[in-house]
Amino acid sequence: MKLKISVLFLIYSTLLIVIILTLFSIKSKVITQNKELNWLNSQISQEKNNIQILKAELAYLTTPERINKLQKKYLNLKNIDKSQYQTLDE
Repeated sequence: MKLKISVLFLIYSTLLIVIILTLFSIKSKVITQNKELNWLNSQISQEKNNIQILKAELAYLTTPERINKLQKKYLNLKNIDKSQYQTLDE
């Protein structure tokens, strides 16, 4: 009878140790995944901020007043004369 109890105790103890080690491993993996998730969320936030900045820069760079000023400074284009227009019917 004592041998049975000892064997059962050994089996249950081994099982308990395996369960504890498994839970510890899972906990470690979850902590690692949470750290990675937080880092990724931070990166996403930074990229969203960068996109907003780039959109603002694009809006400024493509303003008609700025483009007109640059074309006068660098291209020296003249206004189009009506005689240069042609309709599709012609």
